[in-house]
Amino acid sequence: MGRSNYLGMGGYLSASSSPQYRGFFQHNYQTSIARIPDGTSSTIMFAEMVGGQIVWSGSGGIPDGISAPSWVAGFNYSGFGTPVTGASTINSATAVAPATNPAYGLFSSLHTGIVNVCMGDGSVRPIRTSIDFTTWTYLTGIQDGAVVTFD
Repeated sequence: MGRSNYLGMGGYLSASSSPQYRGFFQHNYQTSIARIPDGTSSTIMFAEMVGGQIVWSGSGGIPDGISAPSWVAGFNYSGFGTPVTGASTINSATAVAPATNPAYGLFSSLHTGIVNVCMGDGSVRPIRTSIDFTTWTYLTGIQDGAVVTFD
């Protein structure tokens, strides 16, 4: 279960609920880079996701620390919210992330104010965590028809 701080972009939500906002990676879809209607340079393929701080409290000799998503996690949706800075905290005794921690389940990074993303053309760009939700959604869909420019 290799760990990674980058997770595939599934788009806004499932293709069955929002087909126009489908991302590069979705369950049972074959997406070809050559067939991205919105253009590969303006569509996010992978985004950073820190994961969470797991507090094992010495259970089984496992040290506390950051646990990033594994390769088997597949992809995540942008519809859960805009990216955030920081990691969630999960206590093994409760097995629940605190509801007050905004990073749980969101694309996130430990960089101040940005999350790095890999666009479909292979370029890497920083996206500010203050990004507007609508713009974030348009950047993650492969066929929404919206034009997003970078300054």
